[in-house]
Amino acid sequence: MVDQKLLVIKLFFNTSNQSFYVQIGEHCLFIVKDKSVTNIQEKEGINIIHVKDVREIQQIQAEEKN
Repeated sequence: MVDQKLLVIKLFFNTSNQSFYVQIGEHCLFIVKDKSVTNIQEKEGINIIHVKDVREIQQIQAEEKN
């Protein structure tokens, strides 16, 4: 185990179900409240990526691996 690790964080808005997601690293994807996402966006300067569904999030991840 390590005490800290650098990870990539992505913010998503799923337009089909009007939900916000946070992706941490490659495999962790969480549904979160809109206030949490907007706080992360404002404090860290991360754009929210609009997607039509969870499959599009998976496609984005697959494309980035290649």
